[in-house]
Amino acid sequence: MLPHTHAQRALVAGAAGAGDDGQKLTINGDYETRNANPGTADGVYGFFLRTDGSVMACAWSAEATSWVDIGVVQEGGAGGGSAPDVDMNGGGSGGEYDFTLPVTVDTMRGMRSLTLQFNRGDDPTEVAATFCAVNSIPSSSSRQVEDFVRQQLGGAGAAPAAPRVPTFKHFPISGYLDLSTVDFSKVIPKLVSNNDALAAAAAAGTGGGAHPLTARDMASVQELVSVLEATSRYHSSTVPAAAVQALVSVLHTWPVDMLLPVVDVLRIVVLHSDGAEVAARVSLPALLLASIRQALLAPNGRPVVLIAARALFNCFKYMVLREVMTPMLVDIVAIVRALLEYNHETVKFAASVLAFNVASCLTAQHKQYLDSLSGTGVGDVSSASGAATDADMRAVVALVDAVGHYLAADVEPDVLYKLVVVLGTCAVMSPTVAAHERGASVPTKLSALVQAERVKANAALKEACMELNGFLSSA
Repeated sequence: MLPHTHAQRALVAGAAGAGDDGQKLTINGDYETRNANPGTADGVYGFFLRTDGSVMACAWSAEATSWVDIGVVQEGGAGGGSAPDVDMNGGGSGGEYDFTLPVTVDTMRGMRSLTLQFNRGDDPTEVAATFCAVNSIPSSSSRQVEDFVRQQLGGAGAAPAAPRVPTFKHFPISGYLDLSTVDFSKVIPKLVSNNDALAAAAAAGTGGGAHPLTARDMASVQELVSVLEATSRYHSSTVPAAAVQALVSVLHTWPVDMLLPVVDVLRIVVLHSDGAEVAARVSLPALLLASIRQALLAPNGRPVVLIAARALFNCFKYMVLREVMTPMLVDIVAIVRALLEYNHETVKFAASVLAFNVASCLTAQHKQYLDSLSGTGVGDVSSASGAATDADMRAVVALVDAVGHYLAADVEPDVLYKLVVVLGTCAVMSPTVAAHERGASVPTKLSALVQAERVKANAALKEACMELNGFLSSA
């Protein structure tokens, strides 16, 4: 759904009348059953009454065979279940807007004289998209309207508004997922057992260069575990850096089948704010990537693949580690692809969480970059000069390619949902990315998905598929 700026709310309220008298909306049916009333052609618009009495403006997507939400029509004087009255001036006089301009346009109902209203702070793209949608103007004309709005803003000496990222119900995503559950009563005995076995092998001269942790190291690890178990004190406790460094030191030398408890402890370390600081200093994300690559090649490496993937997606919790990972996002996406190809459902789920966090990081960086263009935002990730930097579009496109291949009905719904919202998050970042998704047959795959029984049974997944398909068909 497009963001509801003041101008958009007014446009939806003020220009959506079905007739030239502009007094009433033509309601096409109830919102909950809107798809039972299909549009007559791709791109036509309809208005549906919601249970709270408001009206949703929608556009029909022939490819998705569904109505795609555009915006909520501002309520007028009517209440209950009837269509709201519509004030053609947006609920007030034209003086409420910086620009009130008469325009004559060719709509799906023929040539009409309409009023285009907007303010200096409004986004021309959003103004044009909403104006075209609510007036049944073909989407192909949206660029002309946008150019006209920009011309008016330029003539008034106003700088064009910074571009914005379209917002829908399911994407773009924000925030980061993590996994904090752990049973140290099982992890630590396994670590001790593996360390003892390596010590015995080293004493016998069969260790193969795998050096065990010293008694001092093990004592430090026990201290670390005590800190990690006291979750209520994370805000004030500190992580013993020596323990983290000791655990990191064995990632390169211990056999893969003995690394599981080591990686599991590190998985929790990065969820502690001070632990994340220590992990950043030793470049833990890069070491985890190397561990995953090594484990993927080992016949007995699956447990480490899974836990290292979880540790890697946990690294996204704190900014200090996200800053470390930003230059390596393309490499992380390559691991996402490898994990999605792995023949194990739990590993695939971890891959989908990792993809989710990568997408969230990229879109946050992109939004903050756009904000920096208008001087309204503070970047999560900045360049060495202190200026906000845009997301690495190589990583965005690589992520689309990595997850788009796995849009299939046999994928677990929880995994599939994350992949769909990742694609949606990437698509709204740039028209180029949206075009890339269309070229990669994402709309075709989404259309097939919504017909699958297991997708139909998952309301959120089906809705996300339809939402993304609708966006791609109109972007």
